[in-house]
Amino acid sequence: MFTLLGRSIRPDVTLVLLSALLAAHGLAAQPAAASSNTITVTTTIQAAVDAAAPGDTIRVPAGVYEEAVTITTSGLTLVGEPGAVLDGTRLGAQVGIRVRGVSGARLADITIQGFEIRGYSLSGVLVRGVDGFRITGGNYIDNPLYGIFPVATTDGRIDHNTVRGSFDSGIYIGQSTDILIDGNVVHDNTVGIEVELASRVTVRDNVATANSVGAIIFVIPGRAVKVTEDILIEGNTLSGNRRPNTNTDADELLAAVPGGIGVLNVGGDRVTLRGNTVSGNASAGIGVISLPPEYAALDPQVDARPDGGVVSGNTVAGNGTSPDPRLAPFPGGDIVWDGSGTTCFDVRKSASTFPAPLPTCH
Repeated sequence: MFTLLGRSIRPDVTLVLLSALLAAHGLAAQPAAASSNTITVTTTIQAAVDAAAPGDTIRVPAGVYEEAVTITTSGLTLVGEPGAVLDGTRLGAQVGIRVRGVSGARLADITIQGFEIRGYSLSGVLVRGVDGFRITGGNYIDNPLYGIFPVATTDGRIDHNTVRGSFDSGIYIGQSTDILIDGNVVHDNTVGIEVELASRVTVRDNVATANSVGAIIFVIPGRAVKVTEDILIEGNTLSGNRRPNTNTDADELLAAVPGGIGVLNVGGDRVTLRGNTVSGNASAGIGVISLPPEYAALDPQVDARPDGGVVSGNTVAGNGTSPDPRLAPFPGGDIVWDGSGTTCFDVRKSASTFPAPLPTCH
């Protein structure tokens, strides 16, 4: 019996004898697969994370933890049990849980489950440079810029979280590929769900209400990634988004976006909007526009036009009754298109649209 990193390990006698027998015949035993281990937090979450190895699960009991956690090891699962709260209100820390490799190395297979995360100055969770992640079952409150913020990631899922009180976006995905965002509730944010410079992203079965914009698909200038493409927005409820957009930062494209929109595509290519319920949004239910010229001029490599899109089978009603002046020169309505790009529309006759008629998908 000996101890390694605080764990008691007893060698398996059978494996030792088998290895010796194989060695005597000039053969090498295959290394055993890494075993998983469960670590329960008894002091700080960070101490448990630092002691963990790939494949380990860290369980965090109920309680309020005033700390900022950084994960730099692949293959970890961090589980907040009911009542586990990360509270940054008095810390001045930027991020509740930060996931990133050391010296730019990429990580893989990270899960963050549970937790209420509140009061961090930038983001509740920031995941950067990770291949294979899941953020699930959490409650993100009053993290001023972003609730959940993955960037430069692949093969991820963000599901069954509740996010509110973010001045930028409740759930943001940027410069990433192959992402599923499903089953979340986002409310009282500037943007509920934002997809920016990302590809092969599915946003499905979420509820976005009482935001300035329920969901937005963006291209923006000046980043290494130049396109937003192959986005599916399906089966969501994007209703009652009537909150004013109070972002006034002239350097932020978001400041130019009218408040009161259910879902807005700004320059994304092959964006499919289908089977969503979009109602009671103050300015517009569904908007499809190009990146405004003053922003497009900043980066000639960005394709500003929304090409190859499909808007079909959505339930739209009662939108555009109180449009934000920033929507001008376009009127409010259920569907608003600026005439650019090659999106087609399958629209019920009862819907109010601009222009009328819209180009059809048949």
